Amino acid sequence: MSYWNRESLHIVFGFSSNYVAILPTAGFLTTKSTRTNCRSVLDLILSGTWKSRTMTSNQKAEMRKFLEIARNEHGLPTTLQRKDKKCGNVNFLKTGRHFRALCDQYGSTPCCYNNTCVAKDIEECRCKDCFDTRQVLHAEYADWLPSDARCNIRKYNDRTACELLSGKTIFISGDSLLRHIYTAFLLLLRNNIVDGAMKKNVSKAIQNKCTGMFMFTEKICRLQLDNAPRDLCGGKFELIYEEYYDTGYSRQFVNKVKELMTRKKVLIIAGIGFHSGFNHRAIMDQYVAPGLKVIQKHDAAQFLFATPHCPGLLKNSWNGQSKEIIEQYVIRMKKELKPHNISIFDTCYITDGVESFDGTHFGLGINVLKVQLLLNYIQELQVNKKW
Repeated sequence: MSYWNRESLHIVFGFSSNYVAILPTAGFLTTKSTRTNCRSVLDLILSGTWKSRTMTSNQKAEMRKFLEIARNEHGLPTTLQRKDKKCGNVNFLKTGRHFRALCDQYGSTPCCYNNTCVAKDIEECRCKDCFDTRQVLHAEYADWLPSDARCNIRKYNDRTACELLSGKTIFISGDSLLRHIYTAFLLLLRNNIVDGAMKKNVSKAIQNKCTGMFMFTEKICRLQLDNAPRDLCGGKFELIYEEYYDTGYSRQFVNKVKELMTRKKVLIIAGIGFHSGFNHRAIMDQYVAPGLKVIQKHDAAQFLFATPHCPGLLKNSWNGQSKEIIEQYVIRMKKELKPHNISIFDTCYITDGVESFDGTHFGLGINVLKVQLLLNYIQELQVNKKW
């Protein structure tokens, strides 16, 4: 039996090509877009708010099951709470420094207050140093609304996305955050949220473990990803992913970029940082700049740098990957890339306050939203005759 209810996925995300509601985080998206006098979509996503939708009891139960299973892969306790009730500025003793100890939202002490799990209601648990998993939202059941309400952003389904992408190549290079974008592209373009990103000949047992949301987990299911799709958009669109996740892969990255310069139109989406210590100088000099040197000789090639999104509550801020460190890295990379006229896909804002299953990674909702935003970015390039 599949871990994720197929019927629920159909209701939430929609499968039919005629139904333009692949629905996570889709409240601000429309089937048509008239973006007169609007900022670029890459600027538009830098400010906005989330609005949660009402979840049914079954949806809540399925989300809870997903989170518990995904976190169990990392050895985390189901409650996310230590036996001594210490939380906030401490980690779990058996899982290293990567995870912040929190409190059991279903127990008697759900609020992390002054580094201790206490019995406070939600309103009492709103403070600078409070941590409360009751207050995070699920992107799969929420709408993200940009601050500029005048600007509608087009919502793509498999058919309209293929119309936009026909004859083009997208090369995605980077760490697990980029792999998740690639995964969401496969799900959308194959019009199959259940198992559309899996490679062929996966055993039934593994398939059942990796349907729906579970395809984004980091232990078993990432190994089942289809890394050689040939059927996208009837073979008229090429999507490539390479896990060149740090500066040690700079040579491979540049060689791949050179190889792709024979394509008619190619967009390179690259994103690294975590595995290179957010060393912007090394990342720019060793990874990005050599790639740009190749790309800038070809008018049909575009480059987009994707910076890391902001972490979730489970991310321990003492392991060198805090929100503050990521924000500083984004600022530095923007400064580095501005003279080269290279755009940045900055999604730190849209993950703020959203549930992450391990503190670093987000699920289906956030990643499908990222793909929708990227498609709108491609639409802008096309309208402005830049690609």
